[in-house]
Amino acid sequence: MGTCRDCISFYNESPYHHWCLTLDTMVSPSGSCDEFIKRETPEDAHYSSGGGCYLTGACVDYLGKPDDCEELTALRNFRDGYMKKTPEGARLVKEYYEVAPAIVKAIEASHETSKYYDYIYGVVKTCVELIAEGKLQETQKEYENMVTHLKSELL
Repeated sequence: MGTCRDCISFYNESPYHHWCLTLDTMVSPSGSCDEFIKRETPEDAHYSSGGGCYLTGACVDYLGKPDDCEELTALRNFRDGYMKKTPEGARLVKEYYEVAPAIVKAIEASHETSKYYDYIYGVVKTCVELIAEGKLQETQKEYENMVTHLKSELL
């Protein structure tokens, strides 16, 4: 187990304020808890796409798009700039990191890879449009619904 500073839920606004987005409380950067989830690094997962965008990363890779494509950039910025800064968003990001790698493996093992990636890409395009319109709660719900659907169908 690592320390709070190594956890994805750790938010360091200043040298004096260390906040756990999951627990919604002040934390010691040297502490740890049962909610710990390691920060992703690109070498941690084949489809991490520079920050844990497993489903979108696998999808755009399947479509032959680059790692810095509009879709991945928009969703990374949304995740880091909006979702991780709210307790509910941080909880969803944590859950996503727990299930998304298994979903990608299940998609890759299925005989319907293109069906799943076409579905994901449709949701991703909708999310990018919602982000552009400033509809951030709707974006979060749209992506959450997609993950829930894929989880129930594939896991």
